[in-house]
Amino acid sequence: MELTKQQIAFIDNYLKDKGVKYWDIKLELIDHIVSDVEHEINFENKNFDDAFRYSIEKWKSQLRLSTNWMTGLANSRPKIIIQKAKKIFSKWFILYLLFGLLPLILNKNTFNGLNELIIDSQFIITFVISSILLISNTLLIFWFLKIDINRIKSTYRFLFNSQAFSYLILTPFIVGEFFYQGGALFLEPWIVSFIGLQAVSVFFGYQMFKKHHGLFKNKVS
Repeated sequence: MELTKQQIAFIDNYLKDKGVKYWDIKLELIDHIVSDVEHEINFENKNFDDAFRYSIEKWKSQLRLSTNWMTGLANSRPKIIIQKAKKIFSKWFILYLLFGLLPLILNKNTFNGLNELIIDSQFIITFVISSILLISNTLLIFWFLKIDINRIKSTYRFLFNSQAFSYLILTPFIVGEFFYQGGALFLEPWIVSFIGLQAVSVFFGYQMFKKHHGLFKNKVS
C-alpha cells in the first residue's frame, strides 16, 4: 500500500511545524518517513497513525533544535539541518582560517618591507584592493537578491546568509581605513586578512548560490 497525497501532506505539515522548512532536508526526510510508514503498514499491519508515530520516534532526536559554534551559536535550527550545514561548511572552514589568520601571524615587518617596496605604486595597490571589495560585494549582494527572490529555504541559503553574505560587514572597516590614511591603503596584516576572508566568502557564496538555485530549478520542473 502506498500513502495517499493527503497522508504525505500530513507528514509535510508536521515537519514544517517542527521547523523543517528547508527544501533539501524536507524532501530527504519525507522520503525516509514515507518509506518507514509504508513498511510498517504493509509488513507490520499497523494503521497510518501508529506507523507514523513509530517512524517519528526514530527521527525525534534529529528534529530537536540545535546549534553549533561552526555555523553560529545564534543560528538555532533542527539538529538534522545543523549537521548537514556543519558537514558542508567544515570543508571551507580551513580556508577561512588560513586566509583569515595567516596574515595576522606573519611578522609585521614583512608587511612594512612590502609597503616600502611598493610605496611608488600606492595608487595601484589602493585601486586593486578597492576593486576586489567592489566586485566581491556586488557579487554577494546580487546572489543574495537572487536567492531571496524565490523565497525557498534551504541549507545552502542558510549557509550563504550566515557564512558568506555576513562578511560584507568587513567592508566599512577598510573604507574607514582608506579615509583615515588620507585616501590610500597600505598592506596592513588586518587588511590582508579581511581581503582574504572576503575572497573566500565569494567563492563559498557562489557554491552555495549555485546549489540553492539548482534546488529551485528542480522544484519548478
